[in-house]
Amino acid sequence: MSASRNLLYLASGSYHPIYEQLDFDKIYLVDHKFGNNQKGNIDSKVKLIAKDALLAIDELKRKNILFDVVVSLNDGIQEGGGTYPMFSDAVIGYLNPLLNDEVLVVTDLNYLGSIKLARNVSKMQFGFSSKKLGTNDPEYLYPSLFCNHRQHSNNFYDKAFGDVYKLSRKRKENSFILDNSLKINLIQDSIWRDEQQLDLLGLNIDSDQPLGGQRGEKINSINDFFFKAKNNTLQIRDLSFEAILQICNAKNIKKLGLTPWLKGQYKAMFEILKSPEAAMLDEINFYHMRNTDFKELYSCLLSARFKV
Repeated sequence: MSASRNLLYLASGSYHPIYEQLDFDKIYLVDHKFGNNQKGNIDSKVKLIAKDALLAIDELKRKNILFDVVVSLNDGIQEGGGTYPMFSDAVIGYLNPLLNDEVLVVTDLNYLGSIKLARNVSKMQFGFSSKKLGTNDPEYLYPSLFCNHRQHSNNFYDKAFGDVYKLSRKRKENSFILDNSLKINLIQDSIWRDEQQLDLLGLNIDSDQPLGGQRGEKINSINDFFFKAKNNTLQIRDLSFEAILQICNAKNIKKLGLTPWLKGQYKAMFEILKSPEAAMLDEINFYHMRNTDFKELYSCLLSARFKV
């Protein structure tokens, strides 16, 4: 029996009957504006999740659902009640473990350009290699199928609207053993893929943007979601590497994961990695999704010939 095919639509807007005709086993529409009482037809393949996107991703993780397609066309940042972009690094990184090794991303670069994200998103550096699909590609999925305006005008197959990418997972890992026996891994992938293997996740996220929809008092912003609602995360944005080591040693952390920070300046950190204080950890993993992240650290480690 083949695995089910699932589609995730973030900041989806309302349900439309055409979704029932699409070749997917389940379609999940995520929008905090649904309201808690809007549950959808129990017999429909379309499931409504009336939550903020990050909270919805948590729910889907608990259900262990993997997706073949992710759609996000207009997250309402300019108008419509959106509070943060779906294609921010924080959201895409957190969503990463729910994506199959091959996945389509359906979006609209014209809209993303209006919120100054088109350049970064078009590179699709999310721990995947990518290629842009044309309308003649057999895997192409028309973005206009998911656009409210074009549905109402019956222009379901508008060739001029939207952009579709095919992503293939591309985890790269380079391992090094330093003279102090500390193991260093440089990993091009989302840190959330290894969440269960790490004692502490160091995240460079600093956003007071509010979550959408109904929230509890504990979780009101993106920062709250990542740092108040989770026990194994650390805000590293304004921390030196020495300060991070002090926290790890106080908490007896043995396996640490870090995401890019320090504005790309890692030469001083490299010297500290060779110290006895750093060696109190067993392993440090440096995770990045963009090709140019940790460039200076890669150079230091390779030139020192520490590679395993």
